[in-house]
Amino acid sequence: MNCEFCGAGLVLLPDGSSYRFRDESVCPNCGAIREKSSWFCVDCNTIFTNDTEMLTELQRKIRFEQDRAKEGLPSWMRKKLEPNEFIYFVVTVKGDNFYAVTDKRVIKNKNRKYEEHPLSEVVSVGDPETGWPKGFFDFFTLTPPTSHFEVNTFKGSMVFDEFGIGDQGTCIDLWINVHKALANHNHRKKDYRSLILQLPLTARTTTTTSAHPVTSDRKYCVYCGSKMAHEGVFCPNCGRQQP
Repeated sequence: MNCEFCGAGLVLLPDGSSYRFRDESVCPNCGAIREKSSWFCVDCNTIFTNDTEMLTELQRKIRFEQDRAKEGLPSWMRKKLEPNEFIYFVVTVKGDNFYAVTDKRVIKNKNRKYEEHPLSEVVSVGDPETGWPKGFFDFFTLTPPTSHFEVNTFKGSMVFDEFGIGDQGTCIDLWINVHKALANHNHRKKDYRSLILQLPLTARTTTTTSAHPVTSDRKYCVYCGSKMAHEGVFCPNCGRQQP
């Protein structure tokens, strides 16, 4: 089988626990070990395939999802993010309250109290729990149960709560993404989506020249593909500044 995100050929281990490369090779640019059929190097972003159409499509979709995730954050929080900080998950709880996890930190903003901890300070992540608030223990109470989990850090624990009956799935999704972000950080790995975002695909994109002459040169927005004036800086369709 081949990885659907990087093209690497994979072989299932005899015990079925994981995969190994089918045919190892070395990146000619940085010397990292790679699978011979992989489309790009995960260490230095060197692209090996000439067919970058699928990678370009993946990059656009991932960038779109990242932009949507940022929209769930208030403007002051968006300004705190580093330029290439990858967002794993954002949850808007009630009002201005939100929880988020990136490849740099876990974030909690509740009742106007902002708290964040870098992943380097996260020790462990507790299991999700569901129950009634303290003081409510009988079956006939009108107060519905809620879900929560704790993130333990060197400076104390962060409790991610206020997930009602209909939000238990969201609680699990946030918990999974905190686990994923922490595991990647501990193994000094990047999420494949973050890797694809960093690929230099725009420089390799080919343009089609019209058979009919035009009075001025045109270029295309790298984010939505709309036509732009050659000297344009901002896309008239999506409003994004061009790199």
